[in-house]
Parts: sequence; C-alpha cells; structure tokens
Amino acid sequence: MVSPAQRVPLLENVFVHGDRGGETKSEIDLLGVRFRFRREHPPKPMPDAEWTVRDKRTVVVFCDASKGAKEFNAAWEKQEVIERFLAFVGIIRDDDELFPKVINDLCTSGKSLAAEDYLITGLLMTHDPHERAEKTRWRDAERVSLSEALAFIYDRFNEYRNIKTAHGQWRPSGHRLWDVFNRSFDQEEFVAKVLSEIA
Repeated sequence: MVSPAQRVPLLENVFVHGDRGGETKSEIDLLGVRFRFRREHPPKPMPDAEWTVRDKRTVVVFCDASKGAKEFNAAWEKQEVIERFLAFVGIIRDDDELFPKVINDLCTSGKSLAAEDYLITGLLMTHDPHERAEKTRWRDAERVSLSEALAFIYDRFNEYRNIKTAHGQWRPSGHRLWDVFNRSFDQEEFVAKVLSEIA
C-alpha cells in the first residue's frame, strides 16, 4: 500500500534482471526518492518523517516490504545485486571512484553517505504485531513498522484535513485510508482498524 501522504517519486515491484533470458536477480518492493528540497504545501509545509530530513540530502530508498518480516531479503547481501540496484537508480556512475565505496557501505551496513548529496539506504517495512524487527543484517538501514507508517498518515490527515479533502487522484487504497480516518476517533483507533483489515 502506497501512502497518499508521501508524494515522492516511487516505483513499485522493481525487478533486477540477470544476464540470461528470464533470469531475475532480485526485486525491490518499493524504490523511492525524496529530493532534498521537497516541500508540500509551502504556506504551511507538511513535515516529512524525521529520518528522511536529518542528513539534509536527497534520500534514495530500497524498500523491502513483507508482512511479518524480521529481515531483509537475503539476496540483497550479494554485491552483484546491490550493484544492479545502484545502476538502476543512476545517481552514481559505475566508473565513479565513489561507486565501490557506496557498494561496500550498502553490502555491509545497508546505508551509505559516501556520495556527498545522497543518503542511500535500505528500508525494512514490516507488519509485525510483535515488533520483532529490532536488528537486521543491515545494521544501519532504516526500519519502519506499518503501525508507525499508519500513525504518520493519520497525523498528516488530521493536521491537513482541509487540504487532503481534495484527493480524487488517489488510488483506491488511499481513498480507503481516508474513509477509515473519517470513521476513527483518534490515531490509535485508525491504526487498529487499518491493521485489522489487512491481518
């Protein structure tokens, strides 16, 4: 489910192809870019998640979203896969002297700040009712639970209700979230209702 509250460039289900016909090396559930100077509603800017703005850089995210997941896709540990991820995005040339450093950072910790203007990171998005995704093999990668994401969406809807009422272009999932929001007394109820629908 893509949040209607996060208007940043997104690609869903990005397949990283191999060299042989029909071969797939891995998949990125969601590839996102948040450009450094992004603002929504300049008169009263809508705050983005703190981790996306703290380094004052453009953020590139490789998201692994799995219900109940405790860990990133094991294929993402392979250098070849990470090289293809980075080549797909195209923010660093493979002949740039930084390319090996960024690849090493991502393979070992899941996050790189080696490129001056970019934060490149893995993101584990999980619906785990027991919140077990505390540590992953990518120790520096970001982790967000679906509960946290839904709380963010509720707060955005609540704070900017008048602006968000104009949403005819949203996907059906966004309309559904808005409907649940309008039927919820508070954030806790909203999160619980949405989670119950996708359990």
